[in-house]
Amino acid sequence: MSALRCFTLFAALSSVAMASAAYGAKAVRAQAVAQDQPVPNRSVPAQPRIESSPDSRRDRRQPMQVPPRGGAPNISGQSPTTGRAGQSLTVTLRGTNFLAGATANFGEGITVSSVVVHGVGPRADHLLECEIEIAINVVPGPRTVTATNPGGMSATSPQAFTVTPAGPSLKSFTLTPSPVPSRKTVTGRVELTAKAPRGGARVTFRSETEGFPAPRAVTVPSGRTRPANPFTFSAPRVTARTEVRYVASYGGISIPVTLIVNPAR
Repeated sequence: MSALRCFTLFAALSSVAMASAAYGAKAVRAQAVAQDQPVPNRSVPAQPRIESSPDSRRDRRQPMQVPPRGGAPNISGQSPTTGRAGQSLTVTLRGTNFLAGATANFGEGITVSSVVVHGVGPRADHLLECEIEIAINVVPGPRTVTATNPGGMSATSPQAFTVTPAGPSLKSFTLTPSPVPSRKTVTGRVELTAKAPRGGARVTFRSETEGFPAPRAVTVPSGRTRPANPFTFSAPRVTARTEVRYVASYGGISIPVTLIVNPAR
């Protein structure tokens, strides 16, 4: 059988099949109309399309973020602000949002043996009572104090606590009055953290403002924390308002003071 005859026969059979199917559909429709019944719908019903929003897809991709316990604490002050090498003492931090279980850190050479929180509660005024031990061989100087709540939120207070040597060191240094007119008398006072040793304690001064000399050193007598009398010197001569920075030092501790000098009238 030739290819042409095969193709012709296949086309004829297809036409017969299609006509038979159409006739069957018409017969079913006609029967339904005659019996007053709804015409069956033989088409496949459309399936609802479910779409996910970009937000829902993003939510599935990203894990839920769980906030840490509590919030960030805040340090507003503390007492005392100094401690000697080898000393054990209680330091109280003042602030807000210190939570139960909070910890404290006073830097290298200082061990915090216990911490007690007073006034627990969000946004309340709190006290953090810290028992600390300062090593005898610690390096004197200022320390940054850190308070940390459970969960890792923390607050820092830079140079809030100062470690002084085991012996006496400089506690305070003041100059008055300030502002002061040029060439007028300035009164200076110094105080030690403990009684001066045998032979006295010599407190030295330096000027960090070029062109302005520092006062001469003063001696705190043995067994005392202050000189017998305040020391005095004349304010430097200036032609315009000038800030002169002086620094007093003793026992490894230095304290700066800025003196404001105005031109003489």
